[in-house]
Amino acid sequence: LDLSNLSFNATAQPTFDGTNDYIDVATDFGILPEYSFEWVENASSTHRMPIAGRTNTNFYKYGAYSWRYKHGGTLGEYYHTAGATSGWHHWVVTYDGSIISVYQDNISLGTNSSSSGSADFSDGLKVGYWSAAGNYAFNGPIPVMKFYDRALTTAEVASNFNAYKNRFNI
Repeated sequence: LDLSNLSFNATAQPTFDGTNDYIDVATDFGILPEYSFEWVENASSTHRMPIAGRTNTNFYKYGAYSWRYKHGGTLGEYYHTAGATSGWHHWVVTYDGSIISVYQDNISLGTNSSSSGSADFSDGLKVGYWSAAGNYAFNGPIPVMKFYDRALTTAEVASNFNAYKNRFNI
């Protein structure tokens, strides 16, 4: 975990400046049949990439409205039109082997059928920045970022949201 390209605010929370701050996670997470990403963010109006593939375009979250993914060698992107674009929010994206589910603040923003197949996370990930095909830097704090090698259940999403909502006034 490389934190050398990251700033911290007065309360020691990681804060991304919208230019070049990021956390470089070079860990080989492998090829997974299921996964979940969970994070808490306070996005600014630029709301770019809170999470992305480290050096490839296999996955990324862009703004408040899309999740790009590569499952079984097939690229796809899920767009939704609900959800807030700024302020504190709890996000969860899950893949159960065939369905992408996106949650914001314990509210399902919808699901999308995906090509069946595993996702390749062997190259790691970047938090706060995507540079594989352009420079898209997140602007704001991301104090929580979790990656799971399984799809979280709706009950787990709710439980995790409840654990964070008061702490971040969501």
